[in-house]
Parts: sequence; C-alpha cells; structure tokens
Amino acid sequence: MPHRLAHVIVSSAGESAPYRDWFDALPITPGSGAAPEQLHTAFIAHASRAGWYSGVDGVVTRRCWALVRTADCVPMALIDQSTEVRALIHAGRAGIGAGIVETAVATLMEAGATTETLRAAVGPHIGGCCYRFPWGSPAASVVADQIPVGAVRDGDHLVVDLAREITARLRRLGVACAPLVDSRCTCCHPMKLPSHRREGTMRRHSLLSLSGPLGEEHVMNVDPELVSILACPETKEPVELAPHDLVTTLNEMIRAGAVKNRGGEPVAEPVDGGLIREDRRFLYPIREDIPIMLIDEAIELPPLGL
Repeated sequence: MPHRLAHVIVSSAGESAPYRDWFDALPITPGSGAAPEQLHTAFIAHASRAGWYSGVDGVVTRRCWALVRTADCVPMALIDQSTEVRALIHAGRAGIGAGIVETAVATLMEAGATTETLRAAVGPHIGGCCYRFPWGSPAASVVADQIPVGAVRDGDHLVVDLAREITARLRRLGVACAPLVDSRCTCCHPMKLPSHRREGTMRRHSLLSLSGPLGEEHVMNVDPELVSILACPETKEPVELAPHDLVTTLNEMIRAGAVKNRGGEPVAEPVDGGLIREDRRFLYPIREDIPIMLIDEAIELPPLGL
C-alpha cells in the first residue's frame, strides 16, 4: 500500500533528558509509532515494532507509522509504491555527507523496493536563501566536501541547497522519479516554522508517515488518521478536530484582539483550524495544515465562552 505524509510542530523541551523520556513526551498516542534517535549519522534501523530506536537517523518500516523531527535539517520519506515498505529519515548536512540517502535506498531495496517504484518526499528545511557560509572559510570547505552538488558559490558566500543535493544523489542511485520538495524555508517562511538558526532549539517540526496514497502533493489536510495519532502534549488526552463554527467564532475574536495563548502572548494570526483536547478546555491551532502541538501555543476555550 502506498503512503502519505503529515506535518506537526512539537516541543523539544526536555531533549537533554534520556531520549526515551523525550519520545514518551511526544504529543502522540503512547506506543503507536517508531522514531530514530537522530545523531547526524547515516545509520538506519528496521522498525519491526513501535518505539524509539537509538543510535540511528532513520527507520524502515511496513508495520507502523513513523516520525522524524527537525529544525532546519531535512525530514525525508522514501516510499515504495508497490509494497508497504518505507523509510523516514533525518537528513542533516552531516548525515547527507555520510551517505544516509544511499543507506536508505539500499535498505529499502533489500526489503523488496525497486528504484522504479520508489518515491521520495522532502519536507520543509532551511533553504539556500538562509543557509550560507563565507566563501573561503574553514566551514565552507567542510560543507563543500559534504554537499558537492548542492553547495554553490554565490559571490562571497557558499550557498547550500540540501534538496538539490538529495535530488542529485537519488538520480545517481537510479531512482526514477524526482522527489516532491516542500520549498518552505524553516528559517524565513512567514509561518515561522521551527528553525535552529533563527530561534534556537525550543521547537521541532515532525514529519509523519501515514497509510494511504502519496499523490502529487505530499502536504496534506489534517485527516482522521492523524487526529487519532495525536494527543495533548500535557496530559496525553485524545484530541478532535474543532467544528467550523467554533473556528469561525475564534477567528473573529482573534481579529478583535481578544485572544491570548497559554503562554500569555496575544494571538495575532487567525487559525485555519484547531484540535480540541478531550476535556474541551484547550485548542491547539492548525496553520497551513500543520497542527501546532505546543502547550504555550494552546488557546483556552472556557474563558472565551467557547
């Protein structure tokens, strides 16, 4: 069965704690998915069960959904359209240079995939507009070795295009179909996606692989399967999609300047939708089809009469 993808914004608070503690704190239904530890390596694990996998930057699975988290690095999915096998990888600059794309393709082919039926999708990541190094600097020299195709000189800077590098590597491996690329730059996109360069390390963008078809566009509307996976990051209570009339009323109040989030900040931008916690106390906003599962970004409903 082919697969489709979804995006979620989560917190990285507590990442200094043991990795399993961080995984258990994700806003997902406990025990339902697989995720790699992510150490900027080229190592990949076979995920035969749900849970976290230490020492690797990718998982290959056909039995459960999987996720990776990023904040400028590339979240990437490789999906075989003729079987149920797929890989989800964290492809940072160091990992790409170490060969994680090649490892993922080889691992999938060992599991029955073919280069003719493989499809790739690249999620939001830092773009060449913001990923630059002074030309001639020691860092630029290292990057040029790691990203030989995607790193190009532009005046006094080395501009790094990670998606271009991944595309070239897939083509060299014989993957017939060019990857679907989400061109939103995590560093400068107006939505302010999680970006290590822009804001530090307090948020992460997660890419999840779900069952169902992967079409021409891999950014999808929030659907029942994703909602069934997600949970409140504070209490792990289930969430449900907010009804249209509630979203409409909430946006009217936002435009009137009457709404603050749990962090005490005014909510300035209308929401495209929301996920309501089971006790109906809080709504997690959805913007550009991405649920923002952050405790401080939640909107308390009872004080608003909603």
